[in-house]
Amino acid sequence: MARIFTGGGWWGALIPFAILGAVLIAVLRSTSGPEPSPTPVAATVFVPVFERLPPVSGGHYELWFEHPDGGAGRVAAFTVLPRGALFTLTGEPVQDFLVTELPPLGSTLLLTVEPGETPVEKRSARVLLRGALQGLEVTFEPVLPDVGGKHVAMLVAPTDAKAPDTTGVWFVRPAGGTDRTSAGLQLKALGEGWAYGGFLTTSAGTVLYMGLFPDPKKADGSVSFSGSKKGLPFPGEDFVRNPPEGVKFPLNLADGRTTVTVSLEPDFSKAIVAAEGSFEPFLPLLTLRIPYQQKPGEAFTLSPVSPDTFPGGTGKFEQRTL
Repeated sequence: MARIFTGGGWWGALIPFAILGAVLIAVLRSTSGPEPSPTPVAATVFVPVFERLPPVSGGHYELWFEHPDGGAGRVAAFTVLPRGALFTLTGEPVQDFLVTELPPLGSTLLLTVEPGETPVEKRSARVLLRGALQGLEVTFEPVLPDVGGKHVAMLVAPTDAKAPDTTGVWFVRPAGGTDRTSAGLQLKALGEGWAYGGFLTTSAGTVLYMGLFPDPKKADGSVSFSGSKKGLPFPGEDFVRNPPEGVKFPLNLADGRTTVTVSLEPDFSKAIVAAEGSFEPFLPLLTLRIPYQQKPGEAFTLSPVSPDTFPGGTGKFEQRTL
């Protein structure tokens, strides 16, 4: 009897079975029909377009909805890079957010600033943006303190008797008489969640933190650079000790190239400052380049930051098939 495979060997006897198996598989495929396609799933997503949203040092953003009838819920949680790109809390780039519940008509959307890297259990009072839901779309407006009024500061160095007065800046105004001052900022005290922050930017571009203060009529919580004597009972700082690397104290704040800023800050920023020593202002409200050869003891006026620099944005809910 003739051999089917001339090569011989035990494996040659398996060739007929392999051929038979291939034929059987081809027949079964031809009779079973095409594999069924997955069933489309309808889903709701929220697509935001935020503008000028600042990064949150040591925290993140969360978007919530609230309904007049009492309903509320979280829509999204994310972080922002300096150029505005959005990321999930796990570090993935994101452009829209899958939502489990479409907010009822008449809801208000609130963007809050929250501490840490994980979603919070309950919304905080740090609302940065607010918008009424119109159909499926929303336009966000900033929720910021009123900066109306005249806001001034003064060069003086009360914490070091030997330091020139041009090395300290305090948010005060002369109140008549020797060494008498009153509050220089006409800002209202802030409620829970927020604080004002004072910052100095040197001529070389180094940002120095001056402290957080919820109430402009009370002292701030920082004496990082001040001397050993008691300071004024208002926000401010003398730059006479503990200079950061690359900075030489005492500073001359009347060099015409130094800028002082008052910003809005999350109240948890004080923990970040303690850990890092310095950070950029979160949202500047008032600022001024201190005039050249500004005389100590004379008030100079801070200017409100342009509203065009404040965050804003839009968003819409969409139905998609996944």
